[in-house]
Amino acid sequence: MTHTANSYDELPYSCFPQPATHPQRLAVMASLLGLQPPPIARSRILELGCADGTNLISIALSLPNADLLGIDFSARQIERGQARIQQLGLTQVRLWQADLLTVDEQALGEFDYIIAHGLYSWVPPAVQTQILALCAKHLSPQGVAYISYNTRPGWNTRMTMRDMLRYHTSQFAEIPEKIEQMRAWLGFLETHLQKRLSAVSSDQDQQRSDLSYYRYLQSEAPYFQSLHDDYLYHEFLEEFNQPVYFYEFMQQAAAQGLGYAGDAEPLEMFRERKLPELAAVFAGLSTLHHEQYLDFLENRQFRRSLLCHQTELARSRVTNPQLMQQFYYSANLQAQQNPPDFFSGKPEQFENQTILVSENSAIGKGLLWCLARSYPETLSFAALVQQISQHVAWEADRDTPELERLLGHYVMGAAIEAWYEPLTVTANPGAYPVANPLARLQASEGQDSVSTLRNDQVSLNNPILVNLLPYLDGQHSRANLVAILQQWVAEGKITPPQAGPTPVQVTPAMLHGVLDSILRVLAGSSLLRDAG
Repeated sequence: MTHTANSYDELPYSCFPQPATHPQRLAVMASLLGLQPPPIARSRILELGCADGTNLISIALSLPNADLLGIDFSARQIERGQARIQQLGLTQVRLWQADLLTVDEQALGEFDYIIAHGLYSWVPPAVQTQILALCAKHLSPQGVAYISYNTRPGWNTRMTMRDMLRYHTSQFAEIPEKIEQMRAWLGFLETHLQKRLSAVSSDQDQQRSDLSYYRYLQSEAPYFQSLHDDYLYHEFLEEFNQPVYFYEFMQQAAAQGLGYAGDAEPLEMFRERKLPELAAVFAGLSTLHHEQYLDFLENRQFRRSLLCHQTELARSRVTNPQLMQQFYYSANLQAQQNPPDFFSGKPEQFENQTILVSENSAIGKGLLWCLARSYPETLSFAALVQQISQHVAWEADRDTPELERLLGHYVMGAAIEAWYEPLTVTANPGAYPVANPLARLQASEGQDSVSTLRNDQVSLNNPILVNLLPYLDGQHSRANLVAILQQWVAEGKITPPQAGPTPVQVTPAMLHGVLDSILRVLAGSSLLRDAG
């Protein structure tokens, strides 16, 4: 692994929280899939291939009583993570620089949740075997392991691009030169493909067998151009990137005594919702065969598999509706009509940037509207009943099962997020606003992409948001924050709007309004926490 380690030391990987890896989400998915996962509040969590620990640090901030350990082979990334841990004053998270093949297993102990994101496909076969062996040996009896990996058949065609880029850059020795040449080749390829495809005119040309190849390469070009240098290099130029078929991965896992619990993402686990016509075709198949056939049909490129000690899970693909009473819920949705007409019998629509939901029932409209109004905060089942019943006449025997069904439906469809414990986010920052400590640190380092309290990442496109974020530490009152904004205006860091030929006179009242707008944006991005 020496070459791999050196390349990550020379070109560190850009690290972000991975939402699906948080024990909050792992515990919910495991519960929906018929397991009884360990409680998360005091759980032990291990991340293999943790890089600089950003994901693990983000998890640690939301689970102050958990015990977290991260292991990575890159000394440079571990050192960066350890410095951040010290800056944040975290005592429950440790990072080790170690080779997984020689790590001191006696010092590891047992873990309730094991995470290996972006590792398995990118290491030699011996290390892949060791990843699964470590999960088998060190996972608690009811524990859940998360492993992500590149998959075939989706990567069968993408490997052509990887082979092309590796061949071209093999002529160059240094990483910066390889990246420069890779970018140059991608630019040439895009121009070449445009010329070839624009030259196609006749029907006979349209039947040429190479045309589908050209179109595939052209469709990939925007994706490659959008990637950061570090991701592009480590994904496409490293020695190891070994996609596998799902059944091959599960054969390797089964050899270590591990079984397939499900997928970490609801939309990927409950895919039959999108493909109901296949239910009869695949009836009677085992879960493993069912999943592999779906991968073939959908050309799947990436998986986030959940593993456990049970090698054969006698589970239904339909969740137990009563489970929905034990979780907490949130939904980043906007109602097209506010408030909705609960009793019209006509569909009301709720949407965000990626999803559009239409709901006919009064209970369903009440559910989505209450969650949309409360976002980013989470609501318990009991709180949902209480809020919905303010708008819809509630009959427990009739409506409780319906609410359970609706929650299961929308959680499996990813319109609603389910949480094992309530989040510490707030929609209403108080007199002394408090932002996520990791986001404050990242902003102080000049990053405009920061970590949220939902264990994901958000880009702050306004420099005022980035610059003000470090001051949201619970020690600065709103009056203090307005004074900071006023100073920035005086220093020319904030340009007042124009009213004709002259700038608008900035008043304290105006800056209080600006601050309120800033806090609303940050709260809506799940960056502000309950000061209590």
